Amino acid sequence: MPGRRTNTSTPIGSPPGIRMSRRLLRRPSCASFRRDVFCRGLAPAFARDFEIAGSTRLHLLTPPEVDEILTIETAFGDATLPPGAYLAIVSALREGPRSLAELPGSDWPGSEWAETIRTVLLLLEARTLALGAGTPGEPAVAQRLNAVIAAAAVRGAPYKHVACAALGSAVAVSETDLILFDSWLAEPEPSSDRGPNPSNATAFARRIAERLARVGRSIQQDGQPLAGDAAVERLLPVAQGFIDTDWPRWRALGALV
Repeated sequence: MPGRRTNTSTPIGSPPGIRMSRRLLRRPSCASFRRDVFCRGLAPAFARDFEIAGSTRLHLLTPPEVDEILTIETAFGDATLPPGAYLAIVSALREGPRSLAELPGSDWPGSEWAETIRTVLLLLEARTLALGAGTPGEPAVAQRLNAVIAAAAVRGAPYKHVACAALGSAVAVSETDLILFDSWLAEPEPSSDRGPNPSNATAFARRIAERLARVGRSIQQDGQPLAGDAAVERLLPVAQGFIDTDWPRWRALGALV
């Protein structure tokens, strides 16, 4: 089944062309009252906006699942993106942030340019991509803030976002993300050898179980709480997935160092 994705935030400092386009996607009122922005051919009034947008850095925020068909809610109804429409863009951004001008099919005013802009806007709306900050913040500062947020969230505080220095804004995360952040940042002096190997994953899984037990929570399987080695074994794939995939992604976004 295709996943349905929505987004309700546009980071402060987004280029004007992107802000306008995303409002058109999101707000039904724009569908009713801003039909005047549509015209045939090039739109000189927006050329400068898109020139600015072309230098804005784009980051991969939430990679789609393999062969996932994205369904995005817009003011004009649901829009779908099959893998073939976004794969080249997502693949390029897996290697690191890119400007719009550096993405495949973004040559101005090439025949693929309009389709690339449309795809990027939909991927932003789906929270697959995020806009980078004009002047990125300091990841170490964001990590200290996120450690406090995650520790409080595990204890029941209603926090659902983490700070990302590379974006200059916060992004929504799941409860599981916050649990993993809390356990990852619980070590007083993070070691430099946290690589993708089984011993590190086992130690991390054990730390997750211990941190949860400390606040009266536990991992469950078939409705029954797990403890000790059983909890560690259940958490091992999650811990390994964080080390292999999530940690590098959060580092790239400036949420962790």
